Amino acid sequence: MLGLGNSLGSNDFINTTAPAVAKILDIPSAPSAAAAYSLRALRNSYSGSALVVRRKSDNVEVSVDFDTNGVVSLDSRVNNVTEGSTLNAGLSTSATTLGQFVANSSYTNSDGLSGPDSAQVFIWNDQSGNSNNASQNDPAKQPTLVNAGALVTDSNSNAAIQFDHSSSHHLDMSINSLNINNLSVHTVCQTSDASATQIQFALGTNNPNRYFHYLNAGQDQLWYEGGAAITYGSTTANQHLYSFIAGSTSGAVRMFRDGTESASDGGSVVDQSVPATQQKIGEFSNNLFWRGTQQELVIYSADTTNFRTSIEAGINSFYSIF
Repeated sequence: MLGLGNSLGSNDFINTTAPAVAKILDIPSAPSAAAAYSLRALRNSYSGSALVVRRKSDNVEVSVDFDTNGVVSLDSRVNNVTEGSTLNAGLSTSATTLGQFVANSSYTNSDGLSGPDSAQVFIWNDQSGNSNNASQNDPAKQPTLVNAGALVTDSNSNAAIQFDHSSSHHLDMSINSLNINNLSVHTVCQTSDASATQIQFALGTNNPNRYFHYLNAGQDQLWYEGGAAITYGSTTANQHLYSFIAGSTSGAVRMFRDGTESASDGGSVVDQSVPATQQKIGEFSNNLFWRGTQQELVIYSADTTNFRTSIEAGINSFYSIF
């Protein structure tokens, strides 16, 4: 049971200022998302939590809600998860906010921890309504939301998830009925090593159903089908908003970075289903792990060509990328 009898310090609920949250899943007439992962609320009607995290020192797991600004922050309410994993059996916390849970110095140390703690991502909840949550059961491979009491953030102080390639950090997805002939992805990420070869996400890893964002020897690419690659240009270490679109409306496979399309498309779309075992965030196939942060990944079993600018405007109004 969650401990409710703790006295709260004067700094337990810090009124932070956040940009207005754009609800991209509420765009009129847009197709429904197959899966939607973010550290901000993406629709007005969403009432679930953002993620489930595990405290690194003792394996206590909690769900993390969006705060009053609709984003994940140290002010986010947390709730005990009863045996979310075998590591969590019988464990609980008295913390009521994420800041308390990790013993950040500005919050009450509700659980009497020896010092600031870290929070690893066990489950990234799907906001689409399809329950396609992304998860990682191996504690050693769980990416980081809070590092030693400090929330991982971008340059605008928006929460982010850190993927450490040396620890094989990644999350597994299992979305039914995906086909690369009608598939769009809109995402926000940032690599910490622009020269390294790495995969941000994969929706199909094997020939001929490949669909993945690939930073390949300094080139920023979308790989599609048997091996066709769209190259946007050189990889950079900046935060970027990407749109990848394949379908009958676009008539081809297309890649956009920060609202601008690559000079060439990837050719015609092909009919290939995506096995659930080949769907990853931060990994290809037990290799090429992501080096950096991810903040948003929205997947549509649809061609979003007619809604791309509205979706990108909604994302960019929050992150201020371009």
